[in-house]
Amino acid sequence: MVYPLSKFAYSFTRRLQELAIPTEALHLQLADVDQVVFKKPLKKPTYLKKVIFTQDHVTSKIVVKTLKTRKDYRENPEDKFNEYKVVVDDQLPDLFTAEDVEVIGFHLSLFFTHTILKRFAFHPSNICIHNSTIDDAAAELLLNCKIISFEKSCQFAPGLTVFAIVKNCCCLPFLDLDFDVIDSNFFSDLDKVFSNSKAQIDINVDCHFEDLKEKFTSFELPCYPANSLSTPDALSSINYASVGFHLKNVTPDEAKLFLKPFTNRPIGPMIYFFRLDPNGPIIDIRNEECHYTEPPVDQFQLFPEDQFDELG
Repeated sequence: MVYPLSKFAYSFTRRLQELAIPTEALHLQLADVDQVVFKKPLKKPTYLKKVIFTQDHVTSKIVVKTLKTRKDYRENPEDKFNEYKVVVDDQLPDLFTAEDVEVIGFHLSLFFTHTILKRFAFHPSNICIHNSTIDDAAAELLLNCKIISFEKSCQFAPGLTVFAIVKNCCCLPFLDLDFDVIDSNFFSDLDKVFSNSKAQIDINVDCHFEDLKEKFTSFELPCYPANSLSTPDALSSINYASVGFHLKNVTPDEAKLFLKPFTNRPIGPMIYFFRLDPNGPIIDIRNEECHYTEPPVDQFQLFPEDQFDELG
């Protein structure tokens, strides 16, 4: 429920402004939809193309790096091969943001408690996370991101599931991760992603075929007619969702045998097997329905020009 800030006592709103850190002040100004409390123009954050946050393991302080500008290259020509520069605290703007963010070497929940994050408006389009610990609390802090990539060096808390990551993300179209960082429970609630996603989402997973057989058992997935899936021009409670497994060393026959349980019911999710992707074979499972009682039943169809097979 929306409650206008102007309804609060004047003394309260003034004190709120005095105590607010830069990012909180920004959010308060955005919340002041009737522009009654905040008379001054909205203070916009300084925009940076890319920011990298790493941790100094001696001092535990955050080290901030940004892409160099032409001026930086002119002033330091001897360092021309390094495209990033370190920005010390007193050189950072009072309020800044970035389109692309990399986070390296943190327990992600604790990362957001660092002082410097009080000045960073965390609304990146893309975030890539390396060598960090991911838990439920961390997943909830990523809700504004559009593309999230977890590198192989990350550690996922036991029991963390895919739905825990995407359930709060209202605009997350892409999630990339490696099977080595998750346990066998990670896809246990994939059915909720397929039926309850708030936006169209593609999940991409790098994995070995043996790991896929061990960790993926979500064969009872919901699916819907193609015309009922939401589009940019239509409102619907059902959204397109897919999970793509980028595999190492798997043949079409092996994939077909593994995917057999999907075809044991009359209607199931659509499945594609991309054989000749430059990065290796891909099994792609979508929440669009496929009628397995109609011919051809349980067969891969080969389309040489498109270089993919379709199950169903």
